[in-house]
Amino acid sequence: MSSEPARLGARPRAVALLARARGWAARHTARIIALAKETGCDAIHPGYGFLAENAVFARAVADAGIAFIGPNAGALDLFGDKVAARELARRVGAPVGTAATVSVAPRS
Repeated sequence: MSSEPARLGARPRAVALLARARGWAARHTARIIALAKETGCDAIHPGYGFLAENAVFARAVADAGIAFIGPNAGALDLFGDKVAARELARRVGAPVGTAATVSVAPRS
């Protein structure tokens, strides 16, 4: 018996991008998508961090016909807006904690 897992279709290929500076990937969305198309990529996993929560990136990937592995752009838009997310949670009956209101006096 082989220790290799059975595969259907071609062996997947991974391409890792090393972001050398904070925000690199967000500024290079077009390049990431171009690289995906050049390599025949059919899905992008954004990793963990800013791209995983970036609705603009998720939308650009989907618009390019590539699967975004993560929440869709609409969900990312919604949950990026904490007020709208809390309101949705209330509408569906999810428990929502109380929010504190803080006033800050302007500096003189």
